[in-house]
Amino acid sequence: MFEGVFDLPVPEKTVHAIASPSEIEDTGEITHEMMGDLSKVMKSFKLPAEASCGLSKGKLLRASGVHGLCMRQAVYEALDSKREPCESRFPMTSLFAMDAGTALHETIQDRILGPMRVLHGYWTTRDGKEKRLGFWHEMWPRYEEYSFRDGELCLAGHTDGVICLERIRRLKAGKNFDGLPMNMYTDPCHLEIKSTNDRNFKHTKSGNLPDYYRWQANVYQMFLEVDKTMFLYMNRDNGSLCSFIYQGSDKLKDAIKEKAATFKKYRDAEAIPHEKYRKCPSINSKDAKCCPFRRRCFGA
Repeated sequence: MFEGVFDLPVPEKTVHAIASPSEIEDTGEITHEMMGDLSKVMKSFKLPAEASCGLSKGKLLRASGVHGLCMRQAVYEALDSKREPCESRFPMTSLFAMDAGTALHETIQDRILGPMRVLHGYWTTRDGKEKRLGFWHEMWPRYEEYSFRDGELCLAGHTDGVICLERIRRLKAGKNFDGLPMNMYTDPCHLEIKSTNDRNFKHTKSGNLPDYYRWQANVYQMFLEVDKTMFLYMNRDNGSLCSFIYQGSDKLKDAIKEKAATFKKYRDAEAIPHEKYRKCPSINSKDAKCCPFRRRCFGA
């Protein structure tokens, strides 16, 4: 069918027309007039309010939202109270950064910590049809994050993983993993991966850890039954990494349990908590404007 097609003679004009890219004059133009600074457009873009105020689908408190939780708002949502229009808590630029951070999580898990064989958990095949518990292997190259739900404690969430500190120490000392079981870990530590910009990265390297990250880490430590968290920060601007160990706090764990128990008490009783549990000082405060129950909460 294609016989002789590729034997056609090349016209002499075509031969002489072929030139290297540097010899071709570029007559195109670049203009910024149409788009301008897209970040300004993203910041002004109004999004609908997020679906949840800090609860999982099972009406449990999310680990990442326990610290800044408004008890009244959480119970309103748990009781399926009628919502009203409100502002989004996060602008488009923040959501964009969070989505980028999620992609970086997977890269760090699957392409850095995985091949180092220091990240423990379930690893799946590329098609996700098979998985095994242990460390990374070429046949199981994708990490599956830990998930947990506890109806009694009223807490739920998913962690970035469990890191084996003994394996990291051996790598730093130039040693191999001889004598260590391949399907178990020693000296386990909760892993929390964060990504941030250059300015915040420099601030974090000096040992500053926000309170809400401390609360989040203690929730995960409770469920993983470990007493420390390894925070691994990536600088989104230049790709550099830093890490440090955070030792958990029994006082914070007790405070988390107390907060979750208070929520469970009001949720099960189908009663809105007393006004002393209201987080916002006024109906016009920043947090209140992002709450779909603010008028009902303030009796407006």
